[in-house]
Amino acid sequence: SMTVYSIAISGSNIFAGTYGGGVFLSTNNGSNWTPVNNGLSDKFVCSLFINWDILFAGTRDGIFILTNNGYGWEVIDNDLINYLAILSFAAYENNIFAGTGAGVFMSDYNSNNWIKGNEGLPFAAYSLAIIGDYIYTGTYNKGVWKRSLSDFGIETYIINSELPKIKIFPNPVNDILYFTGIEKPASITIIDLQGKVIMRKELRDRQLNISTLETGIYFLKLENSTGITTIKLLKR
Repeated sequence: SMTVYSIAISGSNIFAGTYGGGVFLSTNNGSNWTPVNNGLSDKFVCSLFINWDILFAGTRDGIFILTNNGYGWEVIDNDLINYLAILSFAAYENNIFAGTGAGVFMSDYNSNNWIKGNEGLPFAAYSLAIIGDYIYTGTYNKGVWKRSLSDFGIETYIINSELPKIKIFPNPVNDILYFTGIEKPASITIIDLQGKVIMRKELRDRQLNISTLETGIYFLKLENSTGITTIKLLKR
């Protein structure tokens, strides 16, 4: 048997990160396990995290990703190896946070640049969670600490909401906008800064193509029988 540091689940796939054995995959509710370590240079996997169907693995050699439940790992950043191990992950829209032995770092899916956000946090970030406008980190023997997402240059964009479970991503967005936590049917209205209605559509699935919009700032109003939410939208 092995020490299992972390578990992540995607559909019927269960991934287990182990201490020294790498990552194992089960497709039958844990009855059988297969090693999934091709390309994984460090078998001491401290954390696993799934976001946007991408599996992130935190090791002492940096962060690795496994996309579409494939069988080859790709390192996305090994610049964090000087900060001991990658102990935890969290995500907000297109931003990924990594908790390390030297605190919290942030990057986005479009770059490999990591921003250190440790002012006032001189401890290892063993666990991370994002609620509302704040990111929280659990430390060893020092309790729970929090910091505003705006300190990382992130706007949460929700102006008012009667539908607190709704999330849109990515934001800023290039072409396709995705929705979670929404009950269908729902109507979408996109308004520019001058108050002009640019787009009005019925949301028939959980995505919306806004590739025809010009670059700029808009307000997205989503309405269904449950309530209304308004979100500031940045179109790239």
